[in-house]
Amino acid sequence: MLEIKLDEAVIRELYLEELRKRLDKVEKEALLMGIKELLVYLGVSRSTFYEVFQNHPELPRIHIGRKSFFYRPQIDEFIKNYIEEVQANGGQAYNCSTIRKVKAKKEEREGGGH
Repeated sequence: MLEIKLDEAVIRELYLEELRKRLDKVEKEALLMGIKELLVYLGVSRSTFYEVFQNHPELPRIHIGRKSFFYRPQIDEFIKNYIEEVQANGGQAYNCSTIRKVKAKKEEREGGGH
C-alpha cells in the first residue's frame, strides 16, 4: 500500500509563492499606471522624474480628478522618442533646460521657429 503524507505548511507556502508571482505579473501588465508604478516601470526616482519629465509638453497622461495616470503603450512610445531626441542632441538629459534645448533644436530643424 502506498502512503502519501502532505505537509500543509509547505503546500500553503508554495501556493502563496505562486500567487505572488501571478499578482506581480498582472501588476506589470496593467495598462494604466499611477505615479508610483510609473517610477518603478521607468526605474527612476521621484525627484528625477519631476526634474526631467514632469514638465515635458509631450508626456502623455490622463487626469482623473487630482491624480495622473499613464497609459503604458503611450509611455513606451514617449520614452522611445525622448531617447532618440536626447541622443540626437548630445546625449544628456539631466534637467528641464536640456529638454527645452532639445525641443527648440527639433523645432529649428523642422522650421517651426517659436
